[in-house]
Amino acid sequence: MTEKIAIVGVGAMGGAIAKGLYNTKQYQLLGLNPVNPRVTQLAEDLEMTVVNDPAALVNLAPDLVILTTPAPLTVATAQSLANLPTTTPVVSAAAGITQEQLQAVLGDRPLATMIPNTPVAVNAGAIGLALPQEMVEPAGTLIKEVLGSLGTVIEVKEADLNVVGVIGGCGPAFVDVMMDALSDGAVKHGLNRQVAYQVI
Repeated sequence: MTEKIAIVGVGAMGGAIAKGLYNTKQYQLLGLNPVNPRVTQLAEDLEMTVVNDPAALVNLAPDLVILTTPAPLTVATAQSLANLPTTTPVVSAAAGITQEQLQAVLGDRPLATMIPNTPVAVNAGAIGLALPQEMVEPAGTLIKEVLGSLGTVIEVKEADLNVVGVIGGCGPAFVDVMMDALSDGAVKHGLNRQVAYQVI
């Protein structure tokens, strides 16, 4: 049976996760997002069913829900999904929103938090994952399997996710800026930019 994976909030990170999951050809993709032409096109490209009403997503019966909504909206969005079966695992990628905050609105269900980075789009991501000790099976295995298809999963304490986000999310961007600066310096001294990139 093909698992149905729902991505709530198909923005930059949600879209990257959807692309990575689509690349695996292992999952049926569902999405929840306000009407948006970019998301409509992405859904068409990825053979993804996108709805704009939480009740409609609940009716599609996802096997796993991944929240990638902006942090200020995450708790309210999670609350709108409270009618999901209590066995449906939920993973949140909202920085700064704790498992405790989500548990307060989602009730007693398998719940984890994570910090992914955008290379998940090409299945080369680094994903910091905080699973609570009381995570029940098969939910924990499903979460690790799905996220593992997007790249390397590093299990950490929830308190360490912010550090993981800075290193895994911002770190590559800082390195990219440094590489651009090195390339600019090489070009300034007469080297062809493509050659400079090869050297770097």
